[in-house]
Amino acid sequence: MTKSTAAVPAPLPGPEKANFYVLSDEDMSIRYFSGDADSPPSLSFENALYDKQYTGEEVEITETSLGSVVTVYVDANPDLNVLTFSLLVPDVNIENSEKESVTTIGIMTNSLTSIGGPDLVDGQIDFYEAHTLVGTADYGFM
Repeated sequence: MTKSTAAVPAPLPGPEKANFYVLSDEDMSIRYFSGDADSPPSLSFENALYDKQYTGEEVEITETSLGSVVTVYVDANPDLNVLTFSLLVPDVNIENSEKESVTTIGIMTNSLTSIGGPDLVDGQIDFYEAHTLVGTADYGFM
């Protein structure tokens, strides 16, 4: 009995997971990079009132059954409200280094507060404005 010396073929490389998203609607533009070994996550947010850049710990990433939810603090007005933006980031496979079209949701949350905190606000505290965002997902480095 002889042993086979034929080489075992290497497994085919799989698709890359997207880590860079460029998204917009008529009201806002978003660029999100999920980070890599050399760079922290970053998100840029632009609408008629704000043009903000966030990196590292300023970008809050929460894994959910829906996918990653990325949240940043846009503005805070003492004794009035806190405004946040949350992006639902879908998983996207990138084949052959080609950009992929993406549609997802961004949510602006206006959380009312008072000098004594949100417990002193009457009625509804959080108000949501949903945005359908379209654009591209890619795999790359910042």
